[in-house]
Amino acid sequence: MICGNEAFPHFPHRSSSFLTKFFIDLDFVHDGSTIAVWIQDTLNDLNDKEESNSQIPNRDLCRVIGSLVNPDHFLFDDNLEHDKAIIDVNKVLKSSGLTLKIQRNGQSIIVLLNGEYISTETKEVDAIRKIYFLPLMYLEYL
Repeated sequence: MICGNEAFPHFPHRSSSFLTKFFIDLDFVHDGSTIAVWIQDTLNDLNDKEESNSQIPNRDLCRVIGSLVNPDHFLFDDNLEHDKAIIDVNKVLKSSGLTLKIQRNGQSIIVLLNGEYISTETKEVDAIRKIYFLPLMYLEYL
């Protein structure tokens, strides 16, 4: 699903550089190895991270799943089918008691099959210091 191979032609195809971009926020960079093996190893690494709530995948894995079905990735290509992608991902999630819930903005969140929401919210860190932005054009008036 992640690389959009023949088994899942309704997902976007991702070559090496696009895989790195897909996982960029998680600090994984495709090393040039076989794509399927690298993706499996990357997902195994993500899956090994512990989560306080054992009913849900960890935050990073939730982000990967959300990105996998992000509707923006399905734009401008008539061969891609977002609805089929959602169905396929839900088939995989179902065995773990999870499903995707589509929000009004088209984005997906992972919920337990019993309907409880899963929070992937991150704790906000207090600012060490405030930085004020002053556009260059306003400096003329100082």
